[in-house]
Amino acid sequence: NRDVKAAFDKALDGLVGCNYEAVAYIGSQVVAGTNYSILCRTTPVVPDAVSSFSIVTVYEDLNGSAELTDVSDLTL
Repeated sequence: NRDVKAAFDKALDGLVGCNYEAVAYIGSQVVAGTNYSILCRTTPVVPDAVSSFSIVTVYEDLNGSAELTDVSDLTL
């Protein structure tokens, strides 16, 4: 979904310390804007880092601004 990808990219623009690769769109919740849940492969930016999976929540307001609001690590 282009809207989800655009919000995801805006929310993570300039984020340092960890790379988030979107794997799957999980769902959304309409509030005063929209919350998106996205499954991500998460990799810390350090030598020999081990990737894991996280559920990332991105909030996009009605003006199109987006921010990362939550990262929940998954244990498999």
